[in-house]
Amino acid sequence: MKPIHGEGENESGTVEGSGSVFAIGGGFGIRIVPKAREEELGNWIHDPDWDSSTESRREHASYDGVNVSLDCSEMMRTQYGTDHVSPSWLLARLWQLTRGRILDALVNMDEMGEGFGDGGGYDGFLLVEKENRAVAVLAFSGTAEPANIMLDIRQHSASLTEDQLEQIYLTIARWLLHEPVEIATCKITVQDPELNRFPWEYGWDGTGFLRWSQDAVLAWYGREGREELGKRVEEALQQLESHPLHHLERREREAVCRSLSRYIRIFRTFAISRGVFRMRMELAVMSRAADIWRSTWKEESRIPAILAECRALVYAQSSGERERIMSGSEEDWAFVKGWMENTSIRDMKHTTHRFSASLAGMCVMQGMVHMGWELERYQEAAEKWKQLRNDHPNYTPEDTQHIHDEMAKFVSEQDLAEMEEDSWGETAEADDPEDFYREDMHFYAACAYAGGLPYRMEGWEVGDPQRFREFWRWWLLEAIPTNL
Repeated sequence: MKPIHGEGENESGTVEGSGSVFAIGGGFGIRIVPKAREEELGNWIHDPDWDSSTESRREHASYDGVNVSLDCSEMMRTQYGTDHVSPSWLLARLWQLTRGRILDALVNMDEMGEGFGDGGGYDGFLLVEKENRAVAVLAFSGTAEPANIMLDIRQHSASLTEDQLEQIYLTIARWLLHEPVEIATCKITVQDPELNRFPWEYGWDGTGFLRWSQDAVLAWYGREGREELGKRVEEALQQLESHPLHHLERREREAVCRSLSRYIRIFRTFAISRGVFRMRMELAVMSRAADIWRSTWKEESRIPAILAECRALVYAQSSGERERIMSGSEEDWAFVKGWMENTSIRDMKHTTHRFSASLAGMCVMQGMVHMGWELERYQEAAEKWKQLRNDHPNYTPEDTQHIHDEMAKFVSEQDLAEMEEDSWGETAEADDPEDFYREDMHFYAACAYAGGLPYRMEGWEVGDPQRFREFWRWWLLEAIPTNL
């Protein structure tokens, strides 16, 4: 990719104070003005016979033709089998095309590739030029969760016809997609304030697209009261690697879940009381399982409907409302178990083979039970936090520490009462066929994802070790952190 060299530009394509310009085809170029936002770049667009205010330009930006973002996502599904890593691909592709100068266009990033932004995504703006005249502002962005990219002309010259605007979009699409596998090694990190500054990573390390790193996430766990949870996660990762099938056994899962629940009830209760906390980890696991169900039985809609009820459950304002939502759960359980046990195929040797995708239904149902029970504990903790908060209206650092200490005592009492009632109790260290119908939602989701069980059981395949490893690493290093 060779830069356009205009008057006053040097061999690197740089105009002092105005950034770099790169040819994108069709006589168009994109100018990178370091850290310039949309409004600043919009001021470069001049039309003598037209109101150049931002508001007026936006009123004219009504084009709804070529969708570059969609074209890129479709390419990702074709070329890489998924568009889940499209934000990292877009960055690596733009990095290649601009020889790394795209970093200057990211408005929420410093020169070292470290950034900060709501949603944990990156944002940038480029000036589109034609014959050395600014004609449009191109916005681009990428977010990891949910995985999404956006390329959109936010402002453009009023003198552009719709055909000319479409030509710009087509040119940008060809520029990006002509050789989509030509990407550069690069990395940026964006801390997400909505997730306690969770460090999302984007780019390409030469072997794979980036999303997060184990070291960065473990370091994140080690801050602000998450030390115990981080220790449990690190121990679980070690067990995962040593397991012959890379499966996370029950003891480690339960240790992580107990630490997670304690952390939320002690340190995040204010979010529960404000209605912010929504059990994102559980819903993420159930959604991932439901996607497997949908892809296997496209016409069967009951599991997606139950998942919708689970989403309603976490927004319920009272125990009575939660009970109403769960009133049909016995029928749903019967459906899920019947589907799992009766949906199978027999081979030439008359051996029955069950579908691992049916375990997604078990995940959703067990998830509903768990959420109903856990929400009761969270609500009790929220009421306790409100009481403590009202007793300490100034909320000084000393008040904060006192509230945390009192919440820790209250949560310990909750946990002790749970053990005395033996509502769940201690279980075996490893998963066992005898407990197949009493497993947690995470076990069923992992088996559905891995295509089988972590042990031999008649009618079932043994799961793929690499798929088990992929699921549990996602669970430990992404699904749980993004719940906090």
